[in-house]
Amino acid sequence: MRSSAIHNVKDERRQIKEPTCEDIMKVQSDFYSFQNKHVFFRKSQKQDCANYVVTQIPLDTLLKRTIMGISETNVIYMDYTVFKTYATSDNYIHIARCLLKYIQTTIETYGCFDLHMNLQSFSMSAAERYMEAIQLFCEECHKKDENYLDRMGNMYIYNTPNMVGMITSIIRKFTNDSIKEKLVCYSKEESAVKLRELLCAHS
Repeated sequence: MRSSAIHNVKDERRQIKEPTCEDIMKVQSDFYSFQNKHVFFRKSQKQDCANYVVTQIPLDTLLKRTIMGISETNVIYMDYTVFKTYATSDNYIHIARCLLKYIQTTIETYGCFDLHMNLQSFSMSAAERYMEAIQLFCEECHKKDENYLDRMGNMYIYNTPNMVGMITSIIRKFTNDSIKEKLVCYSKEESAVKLRELLCAHS
């Protein structure tokens, strides 16, 4: 259910078929222009803003910007910078199932998959805020007979946050120690070139 704070914002769905990051930022800017962005209620305000983004851009459209398969490869790419703009407990299950569908389809086609994740701006507070989403995704995986971790070649992390050890601990909490051997982490300096090379294959 949307927060009452959002009702003060004009609720006209934008006709955006393939939103760019700039489109999403504009929707966020519209929200904050109607709200007084302050420090003490920042967490709830972020949730209200995420809910507002989904009222303006269809969830299916946002998912396409968040998770994608790289053409003619076994690579799945997930962009946290888009995910964080609209992810809430109301849509975690849809995001988890979308990612899982990509994984299943890739395994059916190639027998295995590589997961690439852009974690630019991921923080300690984000790790806490999205713990439920991580747990939900892992629970969805466990409902299937397939051992997805065994089918994953590597997990590539771009714009690796300073607390990468904590991220590894979170992932291990819902998987097992073998995930450590599959992690490939790129620094912020390396990531710009690496991401450009990866996404050129999708364009």
